[in-house]
Amino acid sequence: MSRQKLYLDVSGVRIQSYLSRTTHLRGRRGASAALADATRLTDEDARRLFGASLNTEAGEADGVVNLALDAPDDTRGADDLARETAGRVIRHLRKRLPAAEFQAVWAVGTSYLEAHHKVIGPRLREGEVLSDLPPVSELPYTRICERCHLDPVQRKVRLGEGEEPYLCPDCLMRFARRTREDARTAEYRLQERLETPDRPKELPELAAMGAKDTDRNHVATVFVDGNAFGDFFEQLAHRGSRLSPESKARISRGLNEATREALVDAARAVRRPDDDGERLCLIPYLVGGDDVLLSLPADRAWPFVGHYLRSFATRTEAVRGEAEVPGLPHLSASAGMVFAHHKQPFHLVVEDAATNLAEAKRLVRGQAASVAFSDHTVGHPVHALRLDDLEAYRAALDALTGLPESGRQALAARLRHQAPHAAAATEVHLTRLGRSDVVEPFLAEGAPIGLQQALDLARWWR
Repeated sequence: MSRQKLYLDVSGVRIQSYLSRTTHLRGRRGASAALADATRLTDEDARRLFGASLNTEAGEADGVVNLALDAPDDTRGADDLARETAGRVIRHLRKRLPAAEFQAVWAVGTSYLEAHHKVIGPRLREGEVLSDLPPVSELPYTRICERCHLDPVQRKVRLGEGEEPYLCPDCLMRFARRTREDARTAEYRLQERLETPDRPKELPELAAMGAKDTDRNHVATVFVDGNAFGDFFEQLAHRGSRLSPESKARISRGLNEATREALVDAARAVRRPDDDGERLCLIPYLVGGDDVLLSLPADRAWPFVGHYLRSFATRTEAVRGEAEVPGLPHLSASAGMVFAHHKQPFHLVVEDAATNLAEAKRLVRGQAASVAFSDHTVGHPVHALRLDDLEAYRAALDALTGLPESGRQALAARLRHQAPHAAAATEVHLTRLGRSDVVEPFLAEGAPIGLQQALDLARWWR
């Protein structure tokens, strides 16, 4: 009989919001680096710092510390040990990430999959976790941080180029040279894989990497999350009882690796070597588990998302096959996208990307690849679409995009101002121009992509 272990997960909460506390890309990179550095530990680190082993069954994700300990024989002893160890981990993280939020959850089991299925997962869903919030100042603020504008300052610091702002403890960490340059972040790893030693310094430089036929001042922020992972691991726990803990750990790591490899595939697919030179063409803020948060030039967003979702599905399907457990659900991912001017406050963009991601998942109930997008500049509503429908309508969208932008804007205006007879009026207008074929696929009864959606989508479709 396998000896039971105490599994402890300590993780950052609302990481995307934490990363967006500052409007400066340098500060967001600093937070990403600190997050990776603080949570990417060796087994020796875990033993020295926390008296525990790394939980290798859980895979790797920035922002999460997964530990395993020998479980005490009684429940109270296990809870006491978990709380004591969680406190050590949180203190370790708090020193490096002063303004982040953390949570801890634990369970006893013979494998992490069993423990997560029976206890950790339900506790997370019910909010039965140990939470730790950043400390609140008990004294009146004398000066507010000049970068995040949220917390009281600690001291003045020289940043170069004549900048000497007053910064809070968290922003001091974000703008520290060692933090930004030493950690092997997701961005650093992606640069290594793509052999792109340079990277955009700020969002205006990223936006300027857009194609010549664009205004070169817009970026797209993409938030991706896997579908059906909870169901997958639940079924694996039910039906994979014959699998060894090592096999289950290999499956978990394989799914984690699918995220990183799909990111490499998609980033490579949208590179323009002649234009980009040795610069990375996107900025990944967070790559952890099945989550990805990044920004890239607006005109590369649709190709990137298509490549990512297809690669992710292919790679997770391969891992699913290796499990050799019948009845496991097929895995996929959904994406929330926001197109915005590079000057748009980043925290607003991130919030909307998360909202759009939820809309994309709602459309398919987590059962298929999907995308939901909005555009802050033109102010159209959120549109949620299935990836399969986008693929099926690719030729039609290419044809619609081939119309002059002024013509598409005129069509959109007709749709807005001539409802409920907009479709018929639009068709008449295009018939006069001899281009009714361009809109016919989107006017058909029951078309999964309507004309208004298609026109909004066409603005950045490439």
